[in-house]
Amino acid sequence: MYTRLHPFLKKLAFIASILLLLNSCKKEIAVNNPPVANASTPIANAGTDVTATIFSCYDKTIDTVLNGSGSSDPENNIVYYTWKFLSGPPGSVIKYAHSYSSRSPVEKLSRGIHSFELTVTDQTGLSSKDTVLINVLGNAGIPTEYNLDMMINTSFTFYNNYNYPWEDPIGFYYDYTWMRGNSIFLPLGQFNIGVFEYADSVGSSSALYGSQMQIRTTIAHSYLYLDGDLGGINFKQLIMQGGGSFTGTFTVTWGSAEYCNPQVFANLPPLTVTGNLNTTTGMVNLRVIGRAFF
Repeated sequence: MYTRLHPFLKKLAFIASILLLLNSCKKEIAVNNPPVANASTPIANAGTDVTATIFSCYDKTIDTVLNGSGSSDPENNIVYYTWKFLSGPPGSVIKYAHSYSSRSPVEKLSRGIHSFELTVTDQTGLSSKDTVLINVLGNAGIPTEYNLDMMINTSFTFYNNYNYPWEDPIGFYYDYTWMRGNSIFLPLGQFNIGVFEYADSVGSSSALYGSQMQIRTTIAHSYLYLDGDLGGINFKQLIMQGGGSFTGTFTVTWGSAEYCNPQVFANLPPLTVTGNLNTTTGMVNLRVIGRAFF
């Protein structure tokens, strides 16, 4: 026999079914997305404040690296490092402002104090901040004077009756000696020293057409250099005589310091060049000493 349900009971049963459905959904959500218990905030460390120097008059800015590798998180869950420029001379460029890496190159830092902020964020969304100052010195429009002392120990190459056909349609012949080596000069770093001598192509002649010396930094972001004439040394003659010691001068005619003062090398005394050339080993020792500007 069919019994008709009272309207009130029917309504009550409907509400109970809805509550039962909602409760089961809550349980399912709780199982699929467990809450993070006792999550700890990461600790941002933007590094210690540093001082950088623009050594060259040619350069108006300098590049360096922002380093947040000292940052930490108790759960080792840092997922983002975000760098932000706060204050200082305009124009600097943060290469990776938001990335997974703790380091980011920062370029075009001009003279003055620059402030950068690091924000580290962990997997749960917790974050903290820290700042670092970069004080850029130098490049005040005044060339910096140095007591230069550089030495190279390298091989030399001698070309007898060398031909440069692209310089002369009918061909131009001469004897050519060259050498190049690396030298460290602190605080400026590593330099290349190159010597190039052009002599008469006649084997018995030691007449020179010209000799040049170049001193150039190997640091990509700091363009320091000296170019000029080498005097008092005849490498071809020395080679013809079987080698030996030599003494000469390096007269600077052009260099990076001229971007601060075009006349900086006008009254600069020549630098002293000394060394020894060994024809048996094909090696040469060369030292450059004297006042110089960059």
